[in-house]
Amino acid sequence: MIENQREYETVFILDPGLEESRVNEEVERAAALIRDNGGTVDEVERWGRRRLAYEIGRKRDGVYTLLRYHAEGPAVKELERRLRINESVLRALTVVVDPRYKEMLKQMAAAPPPEEGEEGAGGEGRGFHRGPRFRDEGDDEGPRRRRGSHDNAY
Repeated sequence: MIENQREYETVFILDPGLEESRVNEEVERAAALIRDNGGTVDEVERWGRRRLAYEIGRKRDGVYTLLRYHAEGPAVKELERRLRINESVLRALTVVVDPRYKEMLKQMAAAPPPEEGEEGAGGEGRGFHRGPRFRDEGDDEGPRRRRGSHDNAY
């Protein structure tokens, strides 16, 4: 790996009407583009056909693929350009992988899972507390009213 290569992840969504052989061609074409421009493809994850969060071009489903690779900036720009002009690609997103994120994942994988009742174990200890939602049952004040010009309306 060359020193000025960074690690990237690109997720792209292909048209659900494509045949499996055509999907494989598109994925291989993207990986070949990275290799031809001096990059290395580390992993290809095919997530398969999934429901889109919102309709894109009258399509409700898409074929998702994730590429993890090392490359230089111009190779990434060229990949993004080709994905944008490819009519089979509904959407694409590329991000730079932060080395601190990878280190955090390694630490999480090495740590034992938290036991019930500990912070991060689910249930009450989720690290997020908004305070009491309702007043105590013993509170007899009745409903609270806002003060304003509408108080003297009747």
